[in-house]
Amino acid sequence: MGRFFLPSMLATLIACSTAPLPQLPPARSDRATVLVPGYKGSFLADAQGERVWITPQAGLSSGDTSLALPFPGERDSNAAGPLHPDGPITRVSIAGIGETAYLPFLQYASRELEGVTPFSYDWRKDIRESAKELCAAIEALPVKHVDIVAHSMGGLVTLHCLALGAPKVRRVVFAGVPFAGAAAMFRDLAHGATAGRNHALLSADAMFTFASAWQLAPPDALLAKPESWLAGLGPFADPQLRTDPAYQEELKRQLQLQRDHWLALQHFSPRVRVLVIFGTGRKSVSGVSWQGSAPDFDHPPTSDGDGLVPVESAIPKFTHDEVTVHSEHVRLLDDQDAEAAMTRFLSE
Repeated sequence: MGRFFLPSMLATLIACSTAPLPQLPPARSDRATVLVPGYKGSFLADAQGERVWITPQAGLSSGDTSLALPFPGERDSNAAGPLHPDGPITRVSIAGIGETAYLPFLQYASRELEGVTPFSYDWRKDIRESAKELCAAIEALPVKHVDIVAHSMGGLVTLHCLALGAPKVRRVVFAGVPFAGAAAMFRDLAHGATAGRNHALLSADAMFTFASAWQLAPPDALLAKPESWLAGLGPFADPQLRTDPAYQEELKRQLQLQRDHWLALQHFSPRVRVLVIFGTGRKSVSGVSWQGSAPDFDHPPTSDGDGLVPVESAIPKFTHDEVTVHSEHVRLLDDQDAEAAMTRFLSE
């Protein structure tokens, strides 16, 4: 996870973080293509329309505003308040999971695919809630058939939507999807993450409230136990919160949401044609190391993958076509081989 920008990147961030969407032509037939971005892949704005996730100013300062979601008994988190999705991230030069730029894909898609429609959502929420919103958005499209291109966590949102029925969906492209979870999320849940130089937006206290972050993390027997977190991980680094009933209850709720999410997908197989794109050639966190009774997030086990999702998690158990590329996680949809494969698959 990148924590600081190189000086040469600062001008790029300021110039490009709010790049507008390209002109997306309407469907020429009865078919549309929906892009489902990943974790942190949609802008979030407040009631006044001001973007909180993410702006150049937010990425270049240490910050004091949190993206925490409210829960009963939460201590003052300096949260941004109610936010709504404000389109897919176009260009933001901040490294990390989901902080990807979908502009290159949308430019390609506007040339090669039918009726491209980006779906943006509040990526902090329960993945299953976002799936219901995706299903409703697909049903509202004035076409008979819909293809989906889903990146990263967007693939898990898509799977839950397909499990609800989604009769319009014809084919799905999954790119860099952690079908068995992304173990790198455990470190972010335990210690928080940075966005450029900003430490507040994604602090450990904030991420504790993101159901999606827990659901991105894979099932783990030890980290599924509340006592592992109450020993001092995440917000429980503050000893006073370890005995706080509100925080204990919220921890149990988040762990239950995580279990329910993975249980719902455990044996699900889509009844549509599927293309899976995954990356290789980069070390990717594949689990959690333990030193006695404490997790060691600084020395995790790794295996081959796209730098975030290991190959063993990126390949699902259900029937699919697949394409291997050598791009990193945030660039999978920009890869020329991936674009060629998508064009062939979706035009058949």
